[in-house]
Amino acid sequence: MIKETIQAVEDAEKKASDMLTAASEAGRRQVDEAKAEAEQLKAEAARKGKEADARLESALAEKGEQYLQEAMKSVQADIAVIRDTAEKKAPHIIETIISELV
Repeated sequence: MIKETIQAVEDAEKKASDMLTAASEAGRRQVDEAKAEAEQLKAEAARKGKEADARLESALAEKGEQYLQEAMKSVQADIAVIRDTAEKKAPHIIETIISELV
């Protein structure tokens, strides 16, 4: 009877040891899987961040180009007004200069 009890204890210890080893391996696998998933999520977030940055940069460049075009139109309109004014005043200025010289 003692022999059977000792054997039962040894069997229980072996079973407990095997269960502990299996649980430890399962825990390590879960940690490894969680790390891999976290790395994937991190990489995905970085990729999405870069895509968002690229879209924003493109939108800002486009907006900047629009502002530049509008500014050029405004400057060209101002130049046209100045030229028109100068052409209208040129004869009078020339007459004034000539009369001052004579």
